[in-house]
Amino acid sequence: MLRKLLVLGGMVVLSVSSASAAIITYNSEVVFQGAAPALTVESFEGLAATNVLGGGVIATTGFTITPNLYLKMPFDTVKDFAPVTQLLASYTVVVASIGSGFKSLKDMIAAAKAKPGAINYASSGIGAPLHLVMEMIKSQAGIDVTHVPYKGDSEMIPALFNNDAQVAVLPSISAIPHIREKRLIALGVTSTARAKALPEVPTLDEAGLKGFKYVGWIGIFAPAATPKPIVDQVQRDMAKALKSKDIQDRLPNWGYEAVGSMPQQFAERFKADLMLNAKVIKDAKIPMRE
Repeated sequence: MLRKLLVLGGMVVLSVSSASAAIITYNSEVVFQGAAPALTVESFEGLAATNVLGGGVIATTGFTITPNLYLKMPFDTVKDFAPVTQLLASYTVVVASIGSGFKSLKDMIAAAKAKPGAINYASSGIGAPLHLVMEMIKSQAGIDVTHVPYKGDSEMIPALFNNDAQVAVLPSISAIPHIREKRLIALGVTSTARAKALPEVPTLDEAGLKGFKYVGWIGIFAPAATPKPIVDQVQRDMAKALKSKDIQDRLPNWGYEAVGSMPQQFAERFKADLMLNAKVIKDAKIPMRE
Protein backbone atom coordinates (compact mmCIF):
# COMPACT_ATOMS: atom_id res chain seq x y z
CA MET A 1 0.00 0.00 0.00
CA LEU A 2 2.99 2.32 0.47
CA ARG A 3 4.86 2.00 -2.81
CA LYS A 4 7.11 4.94 -2.02
CA LEU A 5 7.97 6.23 1.45
CA LEU A 6 9.79 9.53 1.94
CA VAL A 7 11.69 9.89 5.22
CA LEU A 8 12.10 13.52 6.28
CA GLY A 9 15.23 14.00 8.38
CA GLY A 10 18.09 11.50 8.15
CA MET A 11 17.57 9.83 11.52
CA VAL A 12 19.20 6.48 12.23
CA VAL A 13 16.24 5.28 14.25
CA LEU A 14 13.97 5.76 11.25
CA SER A 15 16.11 3.63 9.00
CA VAL A 16 16.31 0.82 11.49
CA SER A 17 12.81 0.79 12.92
CA SER A 18 10.06 2.88 11.35
CA ALA A 19 11.17 2.60 7.75
CA SER A 20 12.13 -1.04 8.16
CA ALA A 21 8.60 -1.77 9.36
CA ALA A 22 7.24 -0.33 6.11
CA ILE A 23 9.76 -2.24 4.02
CA ILE A 24 8.89 -5.49 5.76
CA THR A 25 5.15 -4.89 5.42
CA TYR A 26 4.89 -3.43 1.93
CA ASN A 27 8.31 -3.79 0.28
CA SER A 28 8.26 0.00 -0.03
CA GLU A 29 10.84 2.08 -1.85
CA VAL A 30 12.30 4.27 0.90
CA VAL A 31 13.89 7.63 0.09
CA PHE A 32 15.76 9.55 2.79
CA GLN A 33 15.37 13.30 2.43
CA GLY A 34 17.67 15.63 4.36
CA ALA A 35 19.23 15.41 7.78
CA ALA A 36 18.45 18.81 9.25
CA PRO A 37 17.29 18.82 12.88
CA ALA A 38 14.56 21.33 12.01
CA LEU A 39 13.04 20.82 8.58
CA THR A 40 13.65 23.58 6.07
CA VAL A 41 11.63 24.36 2.97
CA GLU A 42 14.35 22.58 0.99
CA SER A 43 13.66 19.45 3.03
CA PHE A 44 10.26 19.25 1.36
CA GLU A 45 11.74 18.74 -2.09
CA GLY A 46 10.46 15.40 -3.25
CA LEU A 47 7.11 15.62 -1.49
CA ALA A 48 5.39 16.38 -4.79
CA ALA A 49 6.41 12.99 -6.11
CA THR A 50 5.28 11.33 -2.92
CA ASN A 51 1.98 13.18 -2.56
CA VAL A 52 0.13 10.75 -4.81
CA LEU A 53 -1.89 7.68 -3.97
CA GLY A 54 0.43 4.93 -2.90
CA GLY A 55 2.95 7.38 -1.42
CA GLY A 56 3.62 8.23 2.18
CA VAL A 57 5.85 10.34 4.38
CA ILE A 58 7.61 9.47 7.62
CA ALA A 59 8.12 12.70 9.54
CA THR A 60 9.09 13.83 13.00
CA THR A 61 7.84 16.56 15.32
CA GLY A 62 9.70 18.97 13.02
CA PHE A 63 6.74 18.64 10.64
CA THR A 64 4.79 20.83 13.11
CA ILE A 65 7.60 23.38 13.44
CA THR A 66 8.53 24.26 9.86
CA PRO A 67 5.05 25.57 8.91
CA ASN A 68 5.32 27.97 11.85
CA LEU A 69 8.80 29.19 10.86
CA TYR A 70 8.39 29.90 7.15
CA LEU A 71 6.19 32.50 5.50
CA LYS A 72 5.81 30.37 2.38
CA MET A 73 5.47 26.61 2.20
CA PRO A 74 5.09 24.42 -0.89
CA PHE A 75 2.36 22.44 0.89
CA ASP A 76 -0.30 22.90 3.53
CA THR A 77 0.67 20.24 6.04
CA VAL A 78 -2.86 20.06 7.44
CA LYS A 79 -4.87 20.11 4.21
CA ASP A 80 -2.53 18.15 1.94
CA PHE A 81 -1.62 15.25 4.24
CA ALA A 82 -3.62 12.77 6.27
CA PRO A 83 -2.08 11.56 9.55
CA VAL A 84 -2.01 7.76 9.49
CA THR A 85 -0.34 6.70 12.72
CA GLN A 86 2.16 7.85 15.29
CA LEU A 87 4.85 5.21 15.04
CA LEU A 88 7.10 6.17 17.92
CA ALA A 89 7.22 8.47 20.94
CA SER A 90 10.49 10.04 22.01
CA TYR A 91 11.80 12.21 24.81
CA THR A 92 14.67 14.62 25.11
CA VAL A 93 17.17 15.02 27.93
CA VAL A 94 18.36 18.24 29.55
CA VAL A 95 22.10 17.85 30.09
CA ALA A 96 24.88 19.91 31.61
CA SER A 97 28.59 19.95 30.92
CA ILE A 98 30.93 18.50 33.52
CA GLY A 99 32.63 21.89 33.77
CA SER A 100 29.39 23.67 34.64
CA GLY A 101 29.33 22.13 38.11
CA PHE A 102 25.57 21.60 37.89
CA LYS A 103 24.29 18.45 39.54
CA SER A 104 20.57 19.12 39.19
CA LEU A 105 18.07 21.28 37.34
CA LYS A 106 17.67 23.38 40.48
CA ASP A 107 21.42 24.11 40.42
CA MET A 108 21.17 25.34 36.84
CA ILE A 109 18.11 27.49 37.51
CA ALA A 110 19.68 29.02 40.63
CA ALA A 111 22.88 29.87 38.72
CA ALA A 112 20.88 31.38 35.84
CA LYS A 113 18.91 33.58 38.20
CA ALA A 114 22.07 34.66 40.03
CA LYS A 115 23.80 35.70 36.79
CA PRO A 116 21.26 36.28 33.99
CA GLY A 117 22.69 35.57 30.54
CA ALA A 118 25.91 34.06 31.84
CA ILE A 119 25.01 30.46 31.01
CA ASN A 120 25.28 29.36 27.37
CA TYR A 121 22.89 26.74 26.09
CA ALA A 122 23.59 24.88 22.87
CA SER A 123 21.03 23.85 20.30
CA SER A 124 21.17 22.05 16.98
CA GLY A 125 19.87 25.12 15.16
CA ILE A 126 17.41 27.99 15.37
CA GLY A 127 13.87 26.62 15.40
CA ALA A 128 14.95 23.01 15.94
CA PRO A 129 12.90 21.02 18.47
CA LEU A 130 15.84 21.13 20.90
CA HIS A 131 15.85 24.92 20.71
CA LEU A 132 12.11 25.11 21.36
CA VAL A 133 12.27 22.78 24.36
CA MET A 134 14.87 24.98 26.04
CA GLU A 135 12.78 28.06 25.29
CA MET A 136 9.88 26.36 27.06
CA ILE A 137 12.13 25.63 30.04
CA LYS A 138 13.36 29.24 30.09
CA SER A 139 9.82 30.54 30.09
CA GLN A 140 8.51 28.27 32.84
CA ALA A 141 11.60 28.65 35.05
CA GLY A 142 11.78 32.41 34.50
CA ILE A 143 15.46 32.40 33.58
CA ASP A 144 17.70 34.13 31.04
CA VAL A 145 20.28 31.87 29.40
CA THR A 146 22.11 32.61 26.15
CA HIS A 147 21.29 30.61 23.03
CA VAL A 148 24.26 29.37 20.99
CA PRO A 149 23.02 27.55 17.86
CA TYR A 150 25.23 24.90 16.27
CA LYS A 151 24.89 22.86 13.09
CA GLY A 152 23.49 19.68 14.55
CA ASP A 153 24.42 17.33 17.39
CA SER A 154 27.89 16.71 15.96
CA GLU A 155 28.87 20.29 16.82
CA MET A 156 26.88 20.96 19.97
CA ILE A 157 28.07 17.88 21.89
CA PRO A 158 31.79 18.81 21.61
CA ALA A 159 30.82 22.32 22.76
CA LEU A 160 29.41 20.74 25.92
CA PHE A 161 32.52 18.62 26.42
CA ASN A 162 34.66 21.78 26.16
CA ASN A 163 32.29 23.75 28.42
CA ASP A 164 31.77 26.34 25.66
CA ALA A 165 28.12 25.60 26.36
CA GLN A 166 27.05 24.63 29.85
CA VAL A 167 23.57 23.29 29.12
CA ALA A 168 21.63 21.75 26.23
CA VAL A 169 18.64 19.64 25.37
CA LEU A 170 19.65 16.50 23.50
CA PRO A 171 17.72 13.73 21.75
CA SER A 172 17.67 10.66 23.94
CA ILE A 173 19.57 8.61 21.37
CA SER A 174 22.45 11.14 21.49
CA ALA A 175 22.38 11.76 25.24
CA ILE A 176 22.20 8.23 26.64
CA PRO A 177 25.74 7.00 25.82
CA HIS A 178 27.39 10.20 27.06
CA ILE A 179 25.40 10.13 30.30
CA ARG A 180 26.24 6.47 30.91
CA GLU A 181 29.92 7.16 30.29
CA LYS A 182 29.78 10.20 32.63
CA ARG A 183 30.80 12.69 29.97
CA LEU A 184 27.61 14.70 30.54
CA ILE A 185 25.34 15.28 33.54
CA ALA A 186 21.64 14.50 33.10
CA LEU A 187 19.41 17.13 34.73
CA GLY A 188 16.06 15.70 33.64
CA VAL A 189 14.01 14.06 30.92
CA THR A 190 11.10 15.79 29.19
CA SER A 191 8.78 12.76 29.26
CA THR A 192 5.92 12.38 31.73
CA ALA A 193 7.50 9.29 33.32
CA ARG A 194 11.10 8.30 33.96
CA ALA A 195 12.84 6.76 30.97
CA LYS A 196 13.53 3.03 30.94
CA ALA A 197 17.03 3.71 29.64
CA LEU A 198 17.74 6.33 32.34
CA PRO A 199 15.69 5.30 35.40
CA GLU A 200 17.89 7.31 37.77
CA VAL A 201 17.17 10.60 35.94
CA PRO A 202 14.12 12.57 37.14
CA THR A 203 11.47 14.01 34.87
CA LEU A 204 11.49 17.80 34.65
CA ASP A 205 8.25 17.72 36.62
CA GLU A 206 10.01 15.86 39.42
CA ALA A 207 13.02 18.17 39.11
CA GLY A 208 10.93 21.25 39.87
CA LEU A 209 9.15 22.34 36.67
CA LYS A 210 5.67 21.20 37.61
CA GLY A 211 3.60 19.85 34.74
CA PHE A 212 6.40 20.22 32.17
CA LYS A 213 6.42 17.73 29.32
CA TYR A 214 7.63 17.59 25.76
CA VAL A 215 7.29 14.27 24.00
CA GLY A 216 8.31 14.09 20.37
CA TRP A 217 7.08 11.66 17.77
CA ILE A 218 7.74 9.95 14.48
CA GLY A 219 4.73 9.25 12.33
CA ILE A 220 3.39 8.34 8.91
CA PHE A 221 1.35 10.69 6.72
CA ALA A 222 -0.49 9.82 3.51
CA PRO A 223 -1.78 12.12 0.75
CA ALA A 224 -5.03 13.78 1.83
CA ALA A 225 -6.94 12.08 -1.00
CA THR A 226 -6.07 8.59 0.25
CA PRO A 227 -9.32 6.64 0.91
CA LYS A 228 -10.03 6.08 4.60
CA PRO A 229 -10.06 2.26 4.31
CA ILE A 230 -6.48 2.40 3.01
CA VAL A 231 -5.39 4.77 5.79
CA ASP A 232 -6.97 2.47 8.36
CA GLN A 233 -5.33 -0.61 6.86
CA VAL A 234 -1.88 1.01 6.83
CA GLN A 235 -2.35 1.96 10.49
CA ARG A 236 -3.23 -1.61 11.42
CA ASP A 237 -0.33 -3.03 9.43
CA MET A 238 2.20 -0.61 10.90
CA ALA A 239 0.94 -1.16 14.45
CA LYS A 240 1.44 -4.89 13.92
CA ALA A 241 4.92 -4.39 12.43
CA LEU A 242 5.98 -2.27 15.40
CA LYS A 243 5.34 -5.24 17.67
CA SER A 244 8.15 -7.23 16.06
CA LYS A 245 10.77 -8.44 18.52
CA ASP A 246 13.60 -6.78 16.61
CA ILE A 247 12.02 -3.34 16.85
CA GLN A 248 10.83 -3.81 20.44
CA ASP A 249 14.32 -4.86 21.54
CA ARG A 250 16.01 -1.84 19.98
CA LEU A 251 13.72 1.03 20.98
CA PRO A 252 14.27 1.35 24.77
CA ASN A 253 18.04 1.65 24.40
CA TRP A 254 17.50 4.54 22.03
CA GLY A 255 14.90 6.23 24.20
CA TYR A 256 11.93 5.47 21.97
CA GLU A 257 8.59 3.77 22.56
CA ALA A 258 6.37 2.11 19.95
CA VAL A 259 2.91 3.64 19.67
CA GLY A 260 0.92 2.70 16.55
CA SER A 261 -1.95 5.10 17.33
CA MET A 262 -5.22 5.36 15.43
CA PRO A 263 -5.43 7.97 12.63
CA GLN A 264 -7.80 10.24 14.58
CA GLN A 265 -5.58 10.14 17.65
CA PHE A 266 -2.53 11.06 15.59
CA ALA A 267 -4.45 13.84 13.80
CA GLU A 268 -5.38 15.37 17.16
CA ARG A 269 -1.82 15.13 18.39
CA PHE A 270 -0.50 16.64 15.16
CA LYS A 271 -2.82 19.67 15.35
CA ALA A 272 -2.11 20.18 19.06
CA ASP A 273 1.63 20.22 18.40
CA LEU A 274 1.20 22.68 15.53
CA MET A 275 -0.52 25.06 17.96
CA LEU A 276 1.99 24.42 20.75
CA ASN A 277 5.01 25.11 18.55
CA ALA A 278 3.37 28.20 17.04
CA LYS A 279 3.01 29.59 20.57
CA VAL A 280 6.57 28.70 21.60
CA ILE A 281 8.00 30.33 18.46
CA LYS A 282 5.91 33.46 18.99
CA ASP A 283 6.69 33.75 22.70
CA ALA A 284 10.42 33.23 22.07
CA LYS A 285 10.32 35.88 19.32
CA ILE A 286 11.95 33.56 16.79
CA PRO A 287 11.70 35.44 13.46
CA MET A 288 9.81 34.00 10.52
CA ARG A 289 11.83 33.10 7.43
CA GLU A 290 11.19 33.65 3.74
